[in-house]
Amino acid sequence: AMSNNAWDSVAEAYAERVEPFTSQFAAPLLDAACEALGGVALTGAHVLDVAAGSGAVALEALRRGAKVTATDGSGEMLRVASERARAANHELATRVAEGTALPLDLAGGSLLATSGFGVIFFPDVAAGIAELSRC
Repeated sequence: AMSNNAWDSVAEAYAERVEPFTSQFAAPLLDAACEALGGVALTGAHVLDVAAGSGAVALEALRRGAKVTATDGSGEMLRVASERARAANHELATRVAEGTALPLDLAGGSLLATSGFGVIFFPDVAAGIAELSRC
């Protein structure tokens, strides 16, 4: 797994080169999650995006009218995500937090906790999935 400093150093390049691929999965991920929750809409709901990276899933949730908190271990990734949200006239709340040990105050306040591709980079994937299920 890359260290947070390493993710900080590649944040801009990740957004430019990798996210055009990964962002294709944001809408289907949210569609499937909303369907699994009984066909709910995200308008006005809170979504927690864990290991948000440069914000593909967070931005899609914002476009759907959700209030989104994006977490990531990399502050620079979150800065990129915030800038992208502002450029699209959305407000994105961010919080630097490790996906395998989320702060307790993030638990339970969201309709949906998501992670696009971030969870695959966790040093302990099972711990990350357990954290997502707690939220």
